[in-house]
Amino acid sequence: MNSAIKCPSFEEYVSQGAKPRSRLNVNESVEFAHPIDATIIKVLDNKLINELFSKYVGACVDLTEGLALASSIKVDENSQPELYAVLNECADKLGIDVPYTVISRSVPGINAQTVGTDEFSYIAISSLLNMLLSVEEQKFVLGHECGHVALGHVVYHTALRTIGNFGNLIPVVGAAIAATIQYPLNAWSRKSEISADRAGLICCGDVATAKKALLKLEAGFMNIDKLDVDDYLENTRKFRQGNALGKFTELFYEHPIIPKRMEALDLFANSEKYYRISGQEIPEGKRLLSDKELEKRTNEIIKILL
Repeated sequence: MNSAIKCPSFEEYVSQGAKPRSRLNVNESVEFAHPIDATIIKVLDNKLINELFSKYVGACVDLTEGLALASSIKVDENSQPELYAVLNECADKLGIDVPYTVISRSVPGINAQTVGTDEFSYIAISSLLNMLLSVEEQKFVLGHECGHVALGHVVYHTALRTIGNFGNLIPVVGAAIAATIQYPLNAWSRKSEISADRAGLICCGDVATAKKALLKLEAGFMNIDKLDVDDYLENTRKFRQGNALGKFTELFYEHPIIPKRMEALDLFANSEKYYRISGQEIPEGKRLLSDKELEKRTNEIIKILL
């Protein structure tokens, strides 16, 4: 008897009732997005580009993720009611359908990722995330992933993860072609992560919780309860200022490093934009960053080279 697991294709998952194109319409005003990220997504959002990326990504995911997806545990109101409630709250706050979500052994450590195309994207989380993060911290992480779905990042992120492998298939010039595509995509990806972090903060509603969740993603099993976050940020800031060569390494990163993401979250949490979106009452006498100040200072934090 053949007991091999059948690996459904993306088309089969879509036909099984996955909700198509749950992202927000590109013409909608998505205030929390980093302006450059929002502009690039609008440029990319045309039929020809979407079809090209979707076909490439669909084939890659069938090949690299299909088996893991087929054996993963779907998160719904029956299998994981507490986690599903968090996911439902995040999706509702961001104005999208609840994304198809699974607990997958393919996601290492304490982490989550969103994979796929506009037709079918899904969130994969590690089992440790549910075990080691509080409900409020889960709201930040799942809100971050829902932010990627809402803003239409997923197909381009998935393509970025696979471009290096694609380049290796082409003799001699493949790596150079892949790098030519990868560097500008990396630059966009780092800004898209800032947008998604803002979505996470909107979902959890507390910047201290958001920063603690980011630290747990960085520290793994380390107990961070007694860690002085301000001291941590100051130490990393001093090291970054004296590490000129290390800045070139960041060009290869798809995410800003964790300290930069935490500093950018602090700026957003103290901005007119955040209070406008969240509807929270502004504390009396609190000075908030204007939209222009917020983006200027955020760009100063996440820039790599002059």
